[in-house]
Amino acid sequence: KPGASLLLEGDIQFVVSNSIPENPLYAILEPDSGELIMQYGVPILYGSHERGQSYFLDLEPRHLVVPAGEPFMLEVNSSILGVTGIEVYSFEVDEQEIGTLGKGELASLDIRSYSIGFNLEIVSTLLDEVRASLDYMVEKGFYMVKERGTTETAEGVFSDAQSLLAVGRFVESFGFSKMSYLDLAQVRDRIINMQADATSSVYIIVAFLALTSTTIAFLLTNSDSTKILGSIAVYACFLAVLQVAYPGSALVPFTGF
Repeated sequence: KPGASLLLEGDIQFVVSNSIPENPLYAILEPDSGELIMQYGVPILYGSHERGQSYFLDLEPRHLVVPAGEPFMLEVNSSILGVTGIEVYSFEVDEQEIGTLGKGELASLDIRSYSIGFNLEIVSTLLDEVRASLDYMVEKGFYMVKERGTTETAEGVFSDAQSLLAVGRFVESFGFSKMSYLDLAQVRDRIINMQADATSSVYIIVAFLALTSTTIAFLLTNSDSTKILGSIAVYACFLAVLQVAYPGSALVPFTGF
């Protein structure tokens, strides 16, 4: 098949990591099916990844030979070192953005426009997650003024990142995306820690109340049966007060106590 050349420009970065993606793999796809385009039974893959054909074709990793005279899609696959190990992130560039290239034509594409758009989707998803978590915590009686303020600030920065991307200011847009993601991630982590601390403290408080109830009942009467009934009654009263007064109790089902 006749081919054309597509040169990729710009760095690929992700807000979820400070690491630069290693050995990206660029796949040429059928626009309708999303399947890999095959050439002589071999998928068209490029990049410094071991599955890429750039080395064997003596091409730079970002020099892609694409079908000429027909539409195609570009899929970018990147591996980065995350908290839990190697994570793979993929995004696509629609053929309408690239256009159909003629035989032997040379075109260039700044990949940052699409990688930053993908990053903004990650931030948007995290923003929705944090909002939902905040609403849940407030519903359970927690005061989340600081966390909500941080989230609103991050939302404003996220909006600025979108505006900067729209006018092609890629460096600033990614920087704002990163700032927004980090702030939202901190809020998410604080909420998770808050839930864990509240849950563990409830079990400690409940154990203390059980001991206190038994002690009170034993001090008030000498009858064994009255002691047992009294300790149960006092314990039930304590649990009722705890359920109303302590927000963390809303995170723990009391059916087991």
